[in-house]
Amino acid sequence: MPEGLKDAEKCIELDPTFVKGYTRKGAVQYFMKEYDKALETYREGLKYDSNNQELLEGIRTYVYWSTFLDCVLNILVLILTAIMCA
Repeated sequence: MPEGLKDAEKCIELDPTFVKGYTRKGAVQYFMKEYDKALETYREGLKYDSNNQELLEGIRTYVYWSTFLDCVLNILVLILTAIMCA
């Protein structure tokens, strides 16, 4: 487990209302490509500060990239289908 993740989890353990712990944990999870875990962490942090811009930005980034990747995947399926039918 990366040191940054351990530190963030310890922050949350010591003070579950310390929102910075959630932003740090979510960022580490995101960069570890654990996107769904990062989203859950950002949402958990919003329970304590619903206007925290770092948490909201983490969620926006997740939504943007997941939507983008879904579109790319759909395009690839269409291309492969067209190739197979040709």
